[in-house]
Amino acid sequence: MELAEVTRFDKVSVVVDAATENIDAFDYALQTALTNGADLGIMVWIDDDNLSIFNVLNPSYMHKLQDDAAKFATDLKDVAMAMGLANVVIDVKRGSNLARLTEEVYCTDFSYDLLVIGEEHHNHQQIQHAVDVASAELESATVVL
Repeated sequence: MELAEVTRFDKVSVVVDAATENIDAFDYALQTALTNGADLGIMVWIDDDNLSIFNVLNPSYMHKLQDDAAKFATDLKDVAMAMGLANVVIDVKRGSNLARLTEEVYCTDFSYDLLVIGEEHHNHQQIQHAVDVASAELESATVVL
């Protein structure tokens, strides 16, 4: 039985790396949100570890980087809304590494029961386990892809 047949999500959130613009996780989150009629949260992440000191200290470069990330986030939102999602929230965050993202950004910006990063977003057993635990305790689950 497919995950979508046994689980319903009210909100799906996804992190997309601004440097790579890899949208695999976004596509998976979008399909999950569409299947469930869920809201979609999109965070475009600017990883400072990918930047040289010269670039970080260059205000015009940093403004351009921020503007490019904001445009990318808006483009993703437009795609999601064109596909039929009614509620799509976007955000652009910048920080030093993915560990900080998971420890700080999600603790302050999202309430979640499971954070799924990278290739693990296809691990339906892991997702189902989090949903089962949340259903038993809270009767709701938020899975961040």
